[in-house]
Amino acid sequence: MLSIRTGSKIIPVAVYQRSESHHAIVRPPLNSERQGNLREDVTRISQDIASSFEELILLEPEQWHLMSPNWPSDHEALRKHHRKS
Repeated sequence: MLSIRTGSKIIPVAVYQRSESHHAIVRPPLNSERQGNLREDVTRISQDIASSFEELILLEPEQWHLMSPNWPSDHEALRKHHRKS
């Protein structure tokens, strides 16, 4: 939504660790221009972002980490952990 309102570019980027360095992949900017209905534009852009990151993750999935709980099962595991504490 910020990109739609400001005209800023969305540039998918991934950085992969190598044995003694890093390797970055910078994808071309995604099309985040208004094309009609705002809800449809947000849906389209969100899907484009997800698809781009899906491709980047598939290159080396073992290097991707989720830093916070995301799935319902993650939240349930945290609740169980806190009840034990």
